[in-house]
Amino acid sequence: MLTLLENFFIVMGIVSTAIFVVGFIFKAKGVTFVEFFPKKDNAPVQNIVYNNTITQSPQNSYGIDSRKVAAIMAAIKYHNEK
Repeated sequence: MLTLLENFFIVMGIVSTAIFVVGFIFKAKGVTFVEFFPKKDNAPVQNIVYNNTITQSPQNSYGIDSRKVAAIMAAIKYHNEK
């Protein structure tokens, strides 16, 4: 006579096998439920305001805007001189 625990494992084995087979059928049809690593779209160029003029932020490989760096360095220099 099977115990309750053995019955549980038999039922879980049947259920997990059925889900496994259904998953392969869906995958063969091209159905995806969750995309774990979605592809990132290229971010649009940001509009940045400097001295009330709108300029396009250049997109370099590092994502660093030289004007932002210059503005930050000037602010640091200004506050250090006080």
